Amino acid sequence: MRNLASVQTVKRVEDIPGKDRIGYVSFNKVEWKVIGEKNLTPGQKVVYVEYDSILPVHPAFEFLRKRCYSEKYQGFKIGCMRMGGLVSYGLLLSYESVKDLIPQALWDSCEEGKDLTALLKVQKFEDDVPVIRMKKGFFRRVLDAVFGEKKVPAGFIPFVQKSDETRAETLPYLFDEKWRGKKVYVTVKVDGQSGTFALNRGMFYAASRNQILYAEKEAKAARELCPAREGRYQKYGQIFLQMAAKYDAVKKLKAYGSGIAVQFEQAGPRIQKNHLGLGSLQIFVFNVYDVERGRYLGWDALKSFCAQSGFPTVPFVEKRVFDWKNMGELYEYSKGSYENGHVREGVVIRADSGDCMDGPEINMHAMWSFKVINPDYLLGGQ
Repeated sequence: MRNLASVQTVKRVEDIPGKDRIGYVSFNKVEWKVIGEKNLTPGQKVVYVEYDSILPVHPAFEFLRKRCYSEKYQGFKIGCMRMGGLVSYGLLLSYESVKDLIPQALWDSCEEGKDLTALLKVQKFEDDVPVIRMKKGFFRRVLDAVFGEKKVPAGFIPFVQKSDETRAETLPYLFDEKWRGKKVYVTVKVDGQSGTFALNRGMFYAASRNQILYAEKEAKAARELCPAREGRYQKYGQIFLQMAAKYDAVKKLKAYGSGIAVQFEQAGPRIQKNHLGLGSLQIFVFNVYDVERGRYLGWDALKSFCAQSGFPTVPFVEKRVFDWKNMGELYEYSKGSYENGHVREGVVIRADSGDCMDGPEINMHAMWSFKVINPDYLLGGQ
């Protein structure tokens, strides 16, 4: 779990032209920058809340109601904003504003980087789409059998990690000399919804970003999720099963052998405003995990697997060496558009290390990999 709220130390406060009471605040240990009070001083401890976080309803956060309250999430959704040409990545809170939530003794003992997510009851903004059930008929009984509590294990698939790409801003060590010249490859960050298909020990699983939606023996899954049934799942809004059927996922994974999972972004109508402008739902594979070896495939092996099995991959940008000097250069690199001209979400940068991915460095999620979100996208660019 990311530290959605944490204790950070102010590094410096830069002037914002024409603004006397606010400045552009940077921190010692993370690369985020936030617009905050001008009277903050270097070395001062503050609370930093990442963008795409949901703060609970509490008197301490009522000042956010007009701009940030979400009826859907029953809380205050923290986003990004631009002022004077600067992007503010989240929210900065002084201790005085949250002292009713954090006891003084605890605050005094908090070290830089201390995770406050649970204490402040901050939740992560998620893009999971609810499953839509049929109201009547034979197919309703089929879906009930598939999604009934006894048929679907709780939680996520046990032998593969959730997809949760690390944000570059949490990895300040990236700009150390150690990583200069490292071979990497770059792909486009598809603006959609994450999912996983997996086959292991005779069982097929389909999962959203956070939970298993379908779990069945391989032979039965192959019958229930064949291409001929795609239309039925589409009709009743079962989009993860629709994609499993459309791409004949069970059959394709079985052809690989035992123990394989593909993780993908699905995009198209009804998902995240369909910024790619797709006419139908599609998936774009970004991870292939070999369960037997316990490793993620590198780009060339992933591309080969997808070419042979018929899974489309996320758009490829280039292979290069890591030579960015700071976050500003990474932000500029992340800018660009999808093929339809809409501002893209950003890019994902990963180690180019042969058939299998390098293991993660500190704070990286599952491999040597991180994402850079395009600031123009965060601000709603078209």
